[in-house]
Amino acid sequence: MFSAKLKVSNLTDQFSEALTSRIAEGQWAPGTRLPTEQALSGEFGVSRTVVREAISRLKSEGLVETRQGAGAFVAQNKLGIPFRIARDSVESFEATVEVLELRLAVESEAAALAAERASRKQLQAIRSALDAVRAAFEQGDDGVNEDLALHRTIAQATNNSKYVDLTEFLERYVRHQIQITGGKIARASRMAQTQKEHEKIVQAIFARDADAARAAAREHFRKGIERIERSRSH
Repeated sequence: MFSAKLKVSNLTDQFSEALTSRIAEGQWAPGTRLPTEQALSGEFGVSRTVVREAISRLKSEGLVETRQGAGAFVAQNKLGIPFRIARDSVESFEATVEVLELRLAVESEAAALAAERASRKQLQAIRSALDAVRAAFEQGDDGVNEDLALHRTIAQATNNSKYVDLTEFLERYVRHQIQITGGKIARASRMAQTQKEHEKIVQAIFARDADAARAAAREHFRKGIERIERSRSH
């Protein structure tokens, strides 16, 4: 049951996510008829208006089909089911490492593609993003936003929108990763090493050396995983 203190829009977001999770996890198989508005309203403690808005949203995403006079059904075509990482599944060191390993695979290849495809304007954007990370560190900030912007800018330089989408999706788990490795103080203590890793990636991209860019990005994330493991043992 959701808190009645939340705004209707937030309730709709939460309820939509709950329904999507049930579908993605296979609790409702393709072709299954969803419970009635009344039943869902009672189970989750939301109004029927929220139920209707959530069902409408899932229909627009291709997760649900409605049949006149018969109700709503889980879509037979699974192409509409989005990739998800449940919020409560990233609370452990193991899950944090799993996300880092996923970022390693995605972002190392993104760096290689950026080395091959980046335009002059995109190269300048990458350089500016790297400089922003350095400036943040020098000012005593943790540089999290700037760090994310650098990785996002590299993804944009692949000129492949799917890399951008996936990189932005994974961004939301980075802050938890920082918290689990000791927060701002711990990050500040290793900022020099992190910046060297970033510079190595950017140098390879500017040199148009895809293999070196891929290797540098892989090294960056492998060291990130090592930092996670070290923080766990402390």
